[in-house]
Amino acid sequence: MSLSEYNKKLTSGFFAFWLMQWRTTFLVLILIVLIGTFSAIRIPKESSPDVSFGMVVITTVYPGASSQDIDSLITEKVENQIKNIDGIDKITSTSVDSVSSTTVMLKNDADADTVTSEIQDSVRQLSLPKDANDPVVKKITSKNNSLFNLVLYSKNQNFNADYLKERAGILENALEGKGAIDQITVTDGDKYDIEILVDQTKLESLGIPLSQVASSIQAFNSNQPLGTHKIGDREYAFRIDGEVRSIVELKQLPISVAAGKVTTLENIASIKKVYADTTDLTVGNKVQGDIGKVAVDIMFEKKSSSSILSAAVEAKKRIEEEMKKQIYHDIGYFYTNDLGEYISEDYSDLAVNMVSTLAIVFVIVSMFVGGMESFIATVSIPLAFFITFFVLNFFGYTMNFLTNFSLIICLGIAVDTATVVVQGASEFIKLGYKPLNAALLSVKTYKNSLISGTATTVVVFFPLMSLPGVMGKFLAYIPITIFVTLLASLFISLTITPALFFKSSREKKLFTPNPDAELTLTEDEKFILAQDRGDKVEKTESSQRSWRDKIFDPLNARYDKHLGTILQSAGKRVIVVIIPLVVTIFTMWLVSPQLGFIMMPASDNEYLTISLTAKVGLTKEAIKEKSQEIHQIFGTIPELVNYTSTIKGNKIDVLLRISKKGERKRSSFEVEKDLVSKLDHLVTQGFQVAVATRGNGPATGKEIGIKIIADGNVSFDKLSEVNRDFKHFLASIPGTKNVSSSSEESAGQFLFELDDQKLALLGLTPQSIGPSLYLALNGLEAGSIKGEYDTHKIRVKYDDFSDGISPEQLMNTSIITPAGKVLLGNIGSYVFKPSTDAITREKNQITISIGANLENGYKAEPINAKLTEYAGKYQFPAGISSSAGGETEENSDLLLSLLSALIFSLIAIFAILVLQFNSYTQPTIISYSILMGFVGGSFGMLLTGNPYSLMFMIGFIALVGIVVNNAIILIDSANENMKLGHTRADAIRESARSRLRPILSTTLTTVIGLATLTSDGFFAPLAYTIMFGLSIATVMTLFAIPALYQDEYKLRLLIKRVLLKPLLMIGVPGGLLGMVYLICLLFGIPFIGTVYGNAAAIALFASGMLFLIGAELVKNCRGEQGWRQHILGMIPYSLSGKIRPRQIIKRILVKFGVFLLPLILGLLTGGLASLVSGNAFVAQTASTVMTIVAYLFYLVGNLYSFWTSSGHQFLHDRFTQIGFRLKKNEDQDSEPVYNH
Repeated sequence: MSLSEYNKKLTSGFFAFWLMQWRTTFLVLILIVLIGTFSAIRIPKESSPDVSFGMVVITTVYPGASSQDIDSLITEKVENQIKNIDGIDKITSTSVDSVSSTTVMLKNDADADTVTSEIQDSVRQLSLPKDANDPVVKKITSKNNSLFNLVLYSKNQNFNADYLKERAGILENALEGKGAIDQITVTDGDKYDIEILVDQTKLESLGIPLSQVASSIQAFNSNQPLGTHKIGDREYAFRIDGEVRSIVELKQLPISVAAGKVTTLENIASIKKVYADTTDLTVGNKVQGDIGKVAVDIMFEKKSSSSILSAAVEAKKRIEEEMKKQIYHDIGYFYTNDLGEYISEDYSDLAVNMVSTLAIVFVIVSMFVGGMESFIATVSIPLAFFITFFVLNFFGYTMNFLTNFSLIICLGIAVDTATVVVQGASEFIKLGYKPLNAALLSVKTYKNSLISGTATTVVVFFPLMSLPGVMGKFLAYIPITIFVTLLASLFISLTITPALFFKSSREKKLFTPNPDAELTLTEDEKFILAQDRGDKVEKTESSQRSWRDKIFDPLNARYDKHLGTILQSAGKRVIVVIIPLVVTIFTMWLVSPQLGFIMMPASDNEYLTISLTAKVGLTKEAIKEKSQEIHQIFGTIPELVNYTSTIKGNKIDVLLRISKKGERKRSSFEVEKDLVSKLDHLVTQGFQVAVATRGNGPATGKEIGIKIIADGNVSFDKLSEVNRDFKHFLASIPGTKNVSSSSEESAGQFLFELDDQKLALLGLTPQSIGPSLYLALNGLEAGSIKGEYDTHKIRVKYDDFSDGISPEQLMNTSIITPAGKVLLGNIGSYVFKPSTDAITREKNQITISIGANLENGYKAEPINAKLTEYAGKYQFPAGISSSAGGETEENSDLLLSLLSALIFSLIAIFAILVLQFNSYTQPTIISYSILMGFVGGSFGMLLTGNPYSLMFMIGFIALVGIVVNNAIILIDSANENMKLGHTRADAIRESARSRLRPILSTTLTTVIGLATLTSDGFFAPLAYTIMFGLSIATVMTLFAIPALYQDEYKLRLLIKRVLLKPLLMIGVPGGLLGMVYLICLLFGIPFIGTVYGNAAAIALFASGMLFLIGAELVKNCRGEQGWRQHILGMIPYSLSGKIRPRQIIKRILVKFGVFLLPLILGLLTGGLASLVSGNAFVAQTASTVMTIVAYLFYLVGNLYSFWTSSGHQFLHDRFTQIGFRLKKNEDQDSEPVYNH
């Protein structure tokens, strides 16, 4: 190619266009800034992404029914009705008193709207009890317009809950719909019914039934339209106004009691408000010195079109103005779940992280190149972000905590490509090139490596877009953001960055000769260099080297010296290669078990959850009294900010907020321990106490768990007994806390048994007296009153049971019969039976999930192992069994998908590298970096005190794509040097020396860029994984990759001997067996699956292998290639002359002997340990350790022998003087072609 043709090629093409047409490039740059800024302002900002959970919930209310009745009469029918609908993945349900809740998880590819519609149509066809409400079907999404919760509490005076709820209702009506506020909900219930409690004795003395009272109330509480009539020239509406508008009016309603006699309602009944939500809310606000105050909770939602940041500010301003009014005097308030505050803090942190990281990146890059070059490289990050903002906004995505996290990940990674281009161009200018040619040559030199490197990083995130479950839908935002940012960064680095470098660089008057670097130039590039140097002056020692050269030149020289020493010695090369392998085995054997696995480990944060469950039968008044005691305990916590405490049933749930991490001395875990010790006395009083630091991310279940499964015929008594046994055992294991079950024992149930004979004599049936009893217990509806803000239902009932009921009272209830009044006790009796508060189902089977959290510092695996062992020995009653539970089991689909994602990433990376290098061996060499990435990531978890977790897995998947980039640059550059005629050692040595600075700078920028994430408890494990993994892998890459490249020939031979030979031996008879199976299948002949067929298959496979082994031995004994050696191009030869049959036989015997030796040593060690200690466990451990260590030495010895021996011999080869080589036994330093 002539110089003019080369120049034309260099200045043409897609990437050269942006340099040659730099004015157009700058216009595009301005457009990116303008559109990006506009998009950053306009894009919606929220706390979490709006995703469809793929979840549908069916809720059915059957008032008064027990959990067991709900399960049999409602839940089981619902499950059977919908289980065959397409698109359903999993059905779980819970039956509690009066309510059935069925949760349907959809398959990933299912259309949520379609499946929801089908479920609605299906449940409409159900035949349910007549008093049951119609099932409500609701699709669950994360769409959330919540702003915050406002807590109103009694400040100085002891206002009761009714007073606060009235004020909450006034606030609701004053602010709802105003400005950015959309909907306001008093979550602790300002909605109430009016209950009329009739004195049964008075009513019976007047001779009227309860139904007549209800009828009278309805008759005197209605408006009656009379039509429209004309008066003069106009028409007017006429109606009777009979509507009751207040409780005062209701009390005065007349009730007809006899002919001509009337009484008022207040004479025979009392009236009270009954709030729909019976939850008692108590709060504490230590900032204002208020502890244990009665409160109500109000939830505020914004309008969909409003920004959450501006909406929160506006809403709080309106609240503050409203709360100044006199009607709210002595009412305090504070905010909880303040998403506006959280998001504001997130974006403030994001801005600070970005600015600080950009500054650090600028400083780091400027250490390796000039200040201007560093500025140009750093500018690529915000430009890439501007493109990301535009793309996300264009496709309707939002900014949320996941996109923000993804941008921070990209901070360190995105700058790498620009840094490499700028550093390369800077080096070309030092050689003497003009800025334009330097930029063009830098792009030409690095574009393939940078494109491959970006592709490997991007492709590893691709599988994360299709992870299953709710967590998978959330995590999909991470790869989307990273795809766009990294691709934008690549585009900017190869187009805009070179143009900026070209226009901002001045032509140097001096040049620095570098003979080694100039040897890597083509003849055309050397000619252009000579032209560009022109009248420039060569830089000498007197010209003074830059401070950077003074720092890095000695570092380069020292690295080059050590690398040269390693490359000259086969023994040192194999040691450098073996170290990562041995350390990886050591890590998997000793380090990984110490880390354990927790799906979402809790971190030091501002929130703690406290749950106190009272013993069965404790009254609500006693629980309230006890709650006042714990409020005083909360007041002693110095870190307390505020808390909310709710009492519902026999349970007290507390959400306690402490001061921010930097504002307190103790961690949340220490506060947790303090609370546990202060609440411990409640355990002796029959309370179950659970205190935990709130976990990160979505709920994933408890770390420890097991499931008890029963068929439909098992009694609940037996199931409860098994439940108790497992809870007791789990609580006894050290390291567990907060042991709980999905089905706890309730207060029990009373079963009324009626005498059929007595009923028949009275002309009654169980069905006929049921309504009378239900009426006595629950009353009946009698219309409603329209209040100032809401409509309130009226219910009439006897006052006998208004404050509770006993079975004895019910037995004394009169039943009206054709023969007169009869007491219920005269026609029946009752028995008491224990019951459960909830019945759960999975896959249409009754299932109890028993679980526990881990104490800080304990591992889940050994505790789960003990639980599994206990279940294996437990004598389950007939029809009851167990299965694995806990968060790992519950999220098994997600974990399996992540493992699949890792495998896909490895395959995809390998395929990309094969495409670039047209080789199988070189991608294998590059992939060796991944081993050290795993080692570094694991030690990072160990040093920082983090277990393996979901974030570690995602971090390692990301690391797999990042860690290979340095090796790609090394190998690509070495291949180019080989094409110029360099020896293999010189090619890789020069490549490593010239790429040391870019590798160090890109590694540092990535590590420092991710350092800001370490302060976030949720994302810290991911950041540590990449930081430590990349750091360790980079150090090893600088030595192990050149060593492997130097011995690429040996590696190729090793792969053929160790991997491909066994695969051929298994594959050929296996393929033959497969063909026989297909032929039998084609003709309908039973083969595999029958007793004789299985035996024939085994015999065919074994005989095939024996035949092939025998044929190969015959060939080898003749001194010829065996069939596998022929296919793989391997030639065996004797180092002492011609191969003799005796050598072959000896080699086989020695091979198996050496292979079995570690096993024999292990058995002998175990026997000796058993004799000395007399302990079977010690003997087994000693045997296992010795066996593993011996096999490790066997592995290392074989590799060392293979690498250093002239015949590439394993240990058993050395005993028989047999070596192996490939057909083309090229010298490792003169092998001309590397496209394999």
